[in-house]
Amino acid sequence: MTKDKVNFVIFFSIFFFPLFPSIMVNSQVHINILVFLLSILYLIIYKKSVDFYRDKVVISYYLVLLLLLSVSFIFDIVSLEISIGSGFSYLRPLMLLVITIAAIDAVKNSDFVCKQRLALIVLASTLYVFVELILNSQPYFHELVFYLYKREFRFELLFYAVTFFGTSYYSGYAFLILFFLALINYNKYQTTLFGFLLVVFTALLVLLSQSKSMIFSLFICIYLYAFFKSKSLLLKSILFFFPFALVFLFFINKDVISNLLISTELRSLKSLDTLLMNTSNSGTLNVRFEQIISAFNSAYEKSIFFGSGLGRDESLESLPAVYFFRYGLLSIFFHYFVVFFIVVFSFIKMRELRKSDDFIYPLVVFLWAFTLPLTQFSGVMVEMSKLSYMSALMVGYLLKLRGLSAK
Repeated sequence: MTKDKVNFVIFFSIFFFPLFPSIMVNSQVHINILVFLLSILYLIIYKKSVDFYRDKVVISYYLVLLLLLSVSFIFDIVSLEISIGSGFSYLRPLMLLVITIAAIDAVKNSDFVCKQRLALIVLASTLYVFVELILNSQPYFHELVFYLYKREFRFELLFYAVTFFGTSYYSGYAFLILFFLALINYNKYQTTLFGFLLVVFTALLVLLSQSKSMIFSLFICIYLYAFFKSKSLLLKSILFFFPFALVFLFFINKDVISNLLISTELRSLKSLDTLLMNTSNSGTLNVRFEQIISAFNSAYEKSIFFGSGLGRDESLESLPAVYFFRYGLLSIFFHYFVVFFIVVFSFIKMRELRKSDDFIYPLVVFLWAFTLPLTQFSGVMVEMSKLSYMSALMVGYLLKLRGLSAK
């Protein structure tokens, strides 16, 4: 079996592996173990191709996080709030490091999720969404969906396409990354109607997740992709002023838009109406901000710079809340500095490769990094479950940029 096939088997296994919510409830610890073990297995098989010197920046990043987390771990030891799970929680940065190094090597010389392989993933996902949303009323399909992936006690998710990831924003983020891979496939391998349709269907899968943050991120990515890919000065000018025109039209037609959103009877669009027209009453947004404030206060009481503890029993979702509590204020500055660096570096590579066939690589990395503050406001998906591996693939494409030059 070739290296590409091995990588695709790993990707396929992680992407579609069941969550078993009736057994695991909200936990995806078995997925974390699966991703880690597959990454370890990959590194054992291909240990000769792994370049740790090349990966030193990534190694440094996770070691800094481990160092910052050590203080929180000590806080938990002193307050006797430790358990067996605390050790695994403390070692999470090392687990993520292993996963990331494996993913970096996987995409180093190959886009293994492309052509027929990408089509297989998209087709299987589309068929499953049809079963999940349309055939869900049939007893057999209902039992299958809720046994494999969907939590039956979360009634609000009944009409959301959570697919193979358990929540709407997890699913939206996963298919947003698949959207990036489809863009690479379309620009590098299948500049055809079929390749374009793969891009369209991955975008539709993001939309069907009905996650507001992921849909907004998708629209930002589509807009920026069109802007940077356009070679016409006139089209670039139109695209430049388009957001301003959109905001203007929104404000002069607020009532019409509000009535339209409410009339759809879709839970997600009603929630969007609340977010746009009456932000203070947006439940999910308020919960996220309350978690951030609570995490900040907890960190302030113990150590504003190093955090308050591992936070295993805390209800924390967004990246700022989790990082404030677990790593402290230093980690917030460190993380967003790294994100800013990735955005700037990928933009510089875009300018360097603007006439190259490889232009799509820095563009995709730019889109991913540019939307990270928005996508990770819903949850720390770069560190969690299946999405840690998919995020690691994007880090792999980031490091791949260093070896690319204008031809």
